[in-house]
Parts: sequence; C-alpha cells; structure tokens
Amino acid sequence: MIPEINAEQLLERYDSFLIDAYGVLVHRAGSYPGANEFIARLIEAGKDFRVVTNDASRLPETTTKSYAGRGVSITADRVLASGMLLRPWVEERRLHGATAVVLGPEDSKTYASDAGLQVVDFGQPCDVVVIGDEFGYPFFDAMDKTLSQVCRQIGEGHDVALVVPNPDHIYPKSGSELGFASGAVAVMFEAGLRAKFPNQEFCFERLGKPFPTLYQMAMRLMDGDMVMIGDQLETDIRGAVALGLDAVLVTHGVSRDAYASDVRPTYTMRGFDATR
Repeated sequence: MIPEINAEQLLERYDSFLIDAYGVLVHRAGSYPGANEFIARLIEAGKDFRVVTNDASRLPETTTKSYAGRGVSITADRVLASGMLLRPWVEERRLHGATAVVLGPEDSKTYASDAGLQVVDFGQPCDVVVIGDEFGYPFFDAMDKTLSQVCRQIGEGHDVALVVPNPDHIYPKSGSELGFASGAVAVMFEAGLRAKFPNQEFCFERLGKPFPTLYQMAMRLMDGDMVMIGDQLETDIRGAVALGLDAVLVTHGVSRDAYASDVRPTYTMRGFDATR
C-alpha cells in the first residue's frame, strides 16, 4: 500500500524539493488550489526548491511570467527546463555551428541558438531537427516540409541528428482534459521516417525527465533530504526513483492511479490543499 502525504507533512519531512510544473502547480487554464501557498511556505521556511519541467517551449523568464498569470509566483532562477539540456547535448556531440530546424515557438529557437546551433527555416537543409513543442508554428506545413527535407537528405546518404528535449506524450490542460506534447510529435515524425525507410531505425534522442540529466542538474544545486513532486508516473516518478529519490505522485494530473505502472512512488498526494 502506498501511503498518502499532505503538504504540511512534506514541509516537515524534507529539506529540498523538485517540483513538476504542469499537472502539479499549473494547468493550461490556471493553477491548482494551494499551489502558490505551498511555494510561499517553502520560501518562508527557507526550503530550497526548483521547478523541474520538461517544457522546452519557454525560457525561464517566459515561464515565470506564464506561471504568474496563473497565480503562482516563482523567480526565473528557480526554473530548470528541458530546453536547457540542448547546450550540453550539442557540446557532447560536437555540433556547435550545425544547422537546425526547430519545430517550436521563438523561445525554442532561442534555446537552440544559445546551445550553438544555427537555426534555419522549415524545409531547408539541416544537420539537426529539434522538436521544441507542438505549438508556435504552422504545425502541418512545418512538419511536412521538415519530413520531406530530412527524407531527401537521408536518401542522399546524409545523416540528420534528431532531438526532442521534452519526451512527454501528453500533458493536463484543465480538469480531465489532456493535450498532446512534444514526445507525441517525435513519435509521429519517427513513424513517417520508418514508413519511408522501413529497413532503417530512426529515433529522436530524448533529454528531459525521466532521463537523469535534468534531475542531476537540480541535485547539484541543492542539499539535504530531497523529494520529487510530479503527476506522471512514467516521467516524473520513474526518473526520481531511478536516482534513489523519494517521489510524490500528485493524483490530480495525468497519472491518477499510483499502481498503473511498474514504478511506485514513495507517497501519493491529492493536492497541496489536501489536509489528510
């Protein structure tokens, strides 16, 4: 049996907090009850925390403005976003100066250019395809042009690196409504490539949660007993448990059944306003 915990008990038990954004603090239409109060109490108690998000469509400054509009006050230095992982990815693969098509809004392109990539227009020859998000560009036109160009290059014997900082397939919009996320766009693109080249394997490199780099980035900044608070078993909770961290599944987001996966959270929590 997985025990339930509440916000008061979390504050008493842990020194440092990793907190997911969508499905935990905010949804598309607003914030969850008690979210801003919990952040305020963390700051008042001197607890360290980072918002660890798979969002690669917004820079930290844009993210905090978005959260503020939903009633949650967080400073930009508290945000660790998966778009920030593009820089070490580019460095590790020695792709500095490589051309890149970025499927995403302007902030996604900024992440790419800050990482050392040269952003080019949809349909142009490229060394890299970055899926930054599922919005912020003419989706089908951009996807069609990018897929066609990548297929031409592969057919001519040229490699193209594929990367998606946000591996999430879905995210909570509000209430029981869900939306597709960047990971689903990557699956769509991979399916198109496999249909064109059935004897080859194509796979985007996935950078964010549940993979360890984003957690490790946060862990280097904080000390003490640490806990991850998330709403998705397959990303937030799986990644934390793999690194030996305690993990709390908030059950008002994507994963509402704590037993729906082979990974088990340390606790469940109905929300920041739950008292028992």
